Amino acid sequence: MFNKPFEKYFINQYNMKKIEELVKIFIDLVSTAQMILANKDYYIRITPSYEMRTNSYNPNMNCTSKVESFLINDYNTQEKQQSIIDRCVFAYNQLSNTEREFFKRFYYDGESRENIQKDMLLYNNSYDNIRKSCTLKFALILGLNNFINLI
Repeated sequence: MFNKPFEKYFINQYNMKKIEELVKIFIDLVSTAQMILANKDYYIRITPSYEMRTNSYNPNMNCTSKVESFLINDYNTQEKQQSIIDRCVFAYNQLSNTEREFFKRFYYDGESRENIQKDMLLYNNSYDNIRKSCTLKFALILGLNNFINLI
């Protein structure tokens, strides 16, 4: 969809801290949906204070984010869970090759800035621009910017 990274003037129109947080929450939501679809012992429950929580016999899969819990409310059926996974794949595939590599290393693999810069041959400015650009593109494709007021 977008072959080049977004320009700095375009990126600066958005609150990138909140956009990045939304992208991380969305990725956690996708991971949660994948685990729910793969695990029959995984379920969503409502706490006495009316917050949504996900539970399973595996303590590593619990959802603690209020925003993630809010989004899970709309994705509590298998079809909708698969839909959110498909949307994530679609948004990821719209990024350029360089942005996809960066996105995977940064968000999914959790690699350090130093490793990404060294392996991808990026200077500080280009690292920051690619990080912000791929994050913003991913968020805009998914419409995550519409949830910015929830954070």
